[in-house]
Amino acid sequence: MNGKTVEINNTDAEGRLVMADGITYAVRNLKATRIVDVATLTGAILVALGSTYTGVW
Repeated sequence: MNGKTVEINNTDAEGRLVMADGITYAVRNLKATRIVDVATLTGAILVALGSTYTGVW
């Protein structure tokens, strides 16, 4: 959102960048005051917690 270009070497990490861009856009352009994100952002959470539980941060 600031004109910088990044290269993503690990395709398991691109979701974090997309989420950050979306949140930045919502705050800057839509004047959002509250944002709720419901996402694990990584396949490793399935390994850590299994399919019964979910991670929340």
